[in-house]
Amino acid sequence: MERTEMRRNLVLMIVIALLTALMTGCSPAKVAEKITEAGESSAALVEQEEQPVAEAEDAAPEKVDEEVEEPQAEAEPTSEDETDEDELVIRDLDELDLTSYRSEWAIETLEEGVQESFTMLIEYSAEGPAMRTLIGASDADDAMEVIRIGDTTYMRSGGEWMSMESSETDPIDATVGTFHWADPQQTIGEDCDRKGTESVDGHKTVHYRCETNAIQKWVAADEDVKLDEAYADYYVSQELGLVVKSSIFWSGDRAGDPISYQLDTLVTSINEPVSITAPEGVAAPGVPEDIAIPLDAEDKSSFGTMVSFRVNHPVGDVITWYEEQMPANDWELDADASMSMEDMASQSWVKEGRTATVIISADDDATSVVITVEGE
Repeated sequence: MERTEMRRNLVLMIVIALLTALMTGCSPAKVAEKITEAGESSAALVEQEEQPVAEAEDAAPEKVDEEVEEPQAEAEPTSEDETDEDELVIRDLDELDLTSYRSEWAIETLEEGVQESFTMLIEYSAEGPAMRTLIGASDADDAMEVIRIGDTTYMRSGGEWMSMESSETDPIDATVGTFHWADPQQTIGEDCDRKGTESVDGHKTVHYRCETNAIQKWVAADEDVKLDEAYADYYVSQELGLVVKSSIFWSGDRAGDPISYQLDTLVTSINEPVSITAPEGVAAPGVPEDIAIPLDAEDKSSFGTMVSFRVNHPVGDVITWYEEQMPANDWELDADASMSMEDMASQSWVKEGRTATVIISADDDATSVVITVEGE
């Protein structure tokens, strides 16, 4: 793969890392850590130019058609005296009790002479609660889409849908990170100035401008990047105390090659109807109803037809439990494909052309169970 193509993949890998952090409720520091990890990982791939990198290509489409136009809301200056600086309190989403919102992101990059651009649409509804993130046009085969409803997440990439489930993160926590990414609380300091009050898309806001030194930490992980110009503009709603518009830009060079990054975000609606539903025809994750799951299962997660969980029972007791429950649901043990040891067992069960594999093993003071189902 050509070096420039891999650099383009890096852009989307960073965004995917960001989305992953947001969907799992990471704090701003964790988001930055995710992005650093994605950058380091992708940089290592770039150095291995002769090796195939199918995983990176699958996760990061080379170019995504744009559905959401770049945010164009005009900021209209108003009087500096409309609000006192001490009156503004910047809030998190979980403090506002919002019922819904929509925001649009537009990203442009220049690296190794290649200019890339793509858009993101983010929607949230308290009903569920649910969140939808779309990169590119919804009808494009190479678009990436993530829908989370309660504990269930559906992801589309390369035209294919997959589903997964996890009960470890409260979905409302995941939405907070969306605004933290452009939250002046994380950047305002001696290098950020209050520029006055302005009207943005019907919101009365306070405008903050952060210059080069405040942006430097965002690119500090890449020692080869030298900044020539950088700034971030934030517009914070006086009524709600959250960022309704932001614009982040930096440019410079990496090893003599021009490089630039532009991110624009705009909240287009707040507390207006948003409908987020599961994709049609995509099965929810989990195992079939004729496979028993203990009622006291903890840390449950699933991916397609695979489910994993932990139970606070000895390995031997869990092995015995499945030896009783599976036949009760008309499953037959395939002894030749099964094995059992003191602290681990792999059971293969067959039924009507299907095969269920139950792997039971010790996990610290608990027992881990992984179940996969194949066949009709």
